[in-house]
Amino acid sequence: MTIVKKAVSYTEIKHLQGHKYGIEAVLFSPRNDFLISLGDQNDRGLFVWDWRKEAKISQNKLSKPALHVEISPDQDFFVTGGY
Repeated sequence: MTIVKKAVSYTEIKHLQGHKYGIEAVLFSPRNDFLISLGDQNDRGLFVWDWRKEAKISQNKLSKPALHVEISPDQDFFVTGGY
């Protein structure tokens, strides 16, 4: 059996700079106002972005790696989970 991988092409719409290493997860808020990005285990940065303005609103350095992020439906808070 031969597995054929289809080439995927993406168009960059915004360029957000902040993480020094890799990114573990990204999540848009329910109303698409914000984007949250979690750095990988080497980065451990947590950034909240106003992605339309390409502006970092908030940042934090996590003491332990996070693997997942979820935002409340009303955008009042978000939580991260890891190990």
